[in-house]
Amino acid sequence: MDITLKNKEVEQAFKQAGCWNFCEKLQGGHAQVTKEFSLNFTGLNSKVGMLELPVSPDMIATITEIPRGQENWFKNFKFDMNPCKEFLKQ
Repeated sequence: MDITLKNKEVEQAFKQAGCWNFCEKLQGGHAQVTKEFSLNFTGLNSKVGMLELPVSPDMIATITEIPRGQENWFKNFKFDMNPCKEFLKQ
């Protein structure tokens, strides 16, 4: 990550996207905590050690300081394949 953030074009792209402050926060992060959070992430929460952390789109936007866009979060969406089966057979 540190190498990527040193590239001026990457820096400019992240600044235009409104997430440069978050990228700067990632520098010097704790790799083991990040790994444990990622491995235990369910889409609704994550567990690091004995600490269980709720996760939501609003919480992510608040913590990262990245403005929430119009995208929907489908991490836990159960997709029903039945309506698509006929289409997929063609």
